[in-house]
Amino acid sequence: MFLYSAFYTLSNLEKLILHSVQSELPEYGGDGFVSLSILYISFAVFMWCVAPVMSVTGPKCALTLGAVGFSLYLASFLAERSWVLYLGSACNGIGAALIWTCQGVYIILNSTAATITRNTAIFSGLCHSSMLYGNLFVYISFEGKTRIDRSAQLLVIWVLLGLTVVAVILALLLPSPVHASERSSPRVGVLQAIHKSWAVATSTHMLILCPMFFYCAQVLLILINPFLENRPWMRTAIVFLGMISDFIAFLLSYLMYADNSIFGPTSDSTIITSRSWIAMVIALLLGLSDGIFMPMLISVVGKIYPDATASALTIYTFCFSLASAVSFFYSAFLGLHMQITVLVGQGITGALAFAYVNYHVWKK
Repeated sequence: MFLYSAFYTLSNLEKLILHSVQSELPEYGGDGFVSLSILYISFAVFMWCVAPVMSVTGPKCALTLGAVGFSLYLASFLAERSWVLYLGSACNGIGAALIWTCQGVYIILNSTAATITRNTAIFSGLCHSSMLYGNLFVYISFEGKTRIDRSAQLLVIWVLLGLTVVAVILALLLPSPVHASERSSPRVGVLQAIHKSWAVATSTHMLILCPMFFYCAQVLLILINPFLENRPWMRTAIVFLGMISDFIAFLLSYLMYADNSIFGPTSDSTIITSRSWIAMVIALLLGLSDGIFMPMLISVVGKIYPDATASALTIYTFCFSLASAVSFFYSAFLGLHMQITVLVGQGITGALAFAYVNYHVWKK
């Protein structure tokens, strides 16, 4: 929660902070979209190295190293140097690859078949609630300001950097996984680990789930209940509920925002008048679906690959980060309405893919 409060808050503010820096230092050339693209590209590339790293360090140590990567990203904003920012973004991408895979492995190694959905839902709730705390802090810090000066920037950066340091310390204090001895794979070499990851990546169920992985990365609360455990068909129903929640948010966005609004301020007309409460409803709907998809996906992946969790979650996070990088790229060219059209098609494909895999896995 500490780590994600810091990361999500600063990444959301990155474009605004860098614009303020450029207004004071015209020679500064750092760009928020470039920074985030580097972050997610390094995230995707390093995913293939996570399994070998975990085979040597274990999930607890890997989580700690990942948290350090986040801290370096936050610290890069203090230097006001483009190359430092981009290097910090790459470090964050590497750290995120470790964190996103290892946290899933750690949850699975501390869960049983009856508790995995509950535990991932609790984790997802803590993860997404972190965005509330960080953004609330920024709202209070920036309230009444018409210009974000350097002192206000430094206050936010130092506080968020402090949160990542706390996260590193907490990662060091995590207990060893309960089921590590019976579920963890034996330590293997780098090439063997990569080969195992590739074998999992090319398995039938994993390939079918990939559209859902990509969809989850393209959209931005937790309402998952323990009664799901003995009703596998409910997982599919809940995923379709998440998809419907997204589609309602997409429809409202299509009606309320101009096609070119994604590129910056615009005077183009919209179908309905913009209202702040509608924007809040859109955010709520997207948050609801995001909170649904993660527990369901980790649950089904843990069921299919109980002895290869690191490799399976590597593929999940690889698809997630690759889709994010692609989305940042095409966001500079495609209007909002076209992006919504892409998301609708991807959402339908992903939900059907999940339903297929969930049915065949839990009927065994």
